Amino acid sequence: MKEQRAGAGASRVLIVEGDAGLLMKLASMVGELGFEVHVATTAEQGLDRLLEYGYVCMLAGQALPDRRGTDMIEAVLRAGAALPCVLVEDYCEVDIEQALASGAYAVIRTSTPYWMEELPAVVLRAAQPRSGTMW
Repeated sequence: MKEQRAGAGASRVLIVEGDAGLLMKLASMVGELGFEVHVATTAEQGLDRLLEYGYVCMLAGQALPDRRGTDMIEAVLRAGAALPCVLVEDYCEVDIEQALASGAYAVIRTSTPYWMEELPAVVLRAAQPRSGTMW
């Protein structure tokens, strides 16, 4: 099955991840889908970027230096944003059902062997237009 691509640079995705290696891998993968990628290494930087730019999707790492990714996602959604937020985590420390119930659009576990095949489909699905206030 051929991979769908986003519109040429028209859509932005924010990636908030504290691990530099994983951040670069995620940014590369999402960029290859045709998205304009913005990055932040802390939740505070990510929240600042959300105020500056409009995004169709956000990926947030669970182990951020200043806040858990689940807490960041909850803060974004409490602010009223209709922004699909994908939680990215490695150590299976997050209960997937609980993360989804608290507002995460999806959970990607980088400790699984198939996460790199799963990520593009999740991001493309999350970035589909919806009604509501986007950040």
